[in-house]
Amino acid sequence: MANTSAELYRDPVPDLSQCDVVEILPHAHLDPPLRSVRELPTGQIQVSEVDPGSLTSETDVVAGCSPAKALIINYDCEIAKASVSRLVICPVISLSRFQQSDWGNVKRNRTASLFFLPRYRVSLEDSVAVLNQLTTVHRVMFSDLKRLVTLTTVGRLAFYAQFVRWLTRWELRKMPCPSCNVEFDPTLALPVRSAEDQ
Repeated sequence: MANTSAELYRDPVPDLSQCDVVEILPHAHLDPPLRSVRELPTGQIQVSEVDPGSLTSETDVVAGCSPAKALIINYDCEIAKASVSRLVICPVISLSRFQQSDWGNVKRNRTASLFFLPRYRVSLEDSVAVLNQLTTVHRVMFSDLKRLVTLTTVGRLAFYAQFVRWLTRWELRKMPCPSCNVEFDPTLALPVRSAEDQ
C-alpha cells in the first residue's frame, strides 16, 4: 500500500509539535580527540584536550555540526512543558545525497535507520529522517525557525513503526490501539512513493 504525501503531511499547527519538520538546525557529533572549552578570567577562550573519563561535571566541549532540516522527536505534551528546555531532533536530508542504487530500499523504508519522507509541494523534496543521528537543541533555537510541514496521524504512525524497527529490530505488524484495542498494522502507513504521487 502506498500513501500519497497528502495523507502524510499537514501544514504546521500554531504550536510546535512532534514530527514538525523545521528549517535548518545544527546536528552535532563528537569525534576524537574530545576538546573542552572554557573562558579564562582574562576573557580569552582556552581549548584543551580532555579524557572523556575525567569529566566530572557539566563541561563545554567542541562538537562538529552539520546544518540540515530537522524532525522533532519529542512528544507534544513534553514540548508543551516550559521545564523541558531541550528538544530531541534528527536530521532530515535529501534522498539525492544517497547512492541512486540505494533509493529503492530507502523509499520502501527497508533501511531501518532511515525514515523516508516523500516530497510535498515546494516545502519538502524527497528526503529521509536519519534516526541514528539524534541531537538535543535548546528550545529557544526553534523560535525563529520556519516550520515546513507536520506529519499527520498516518505519518506519525509510520514514523513510530520505523523508529521502533530501528531501535529494536522488531517488525511491527500487529499493534492494539491504546484507545479502542482494535489491532492494526502500522507498517501499512509507512510512506512509499506511489505511482500517482509524481
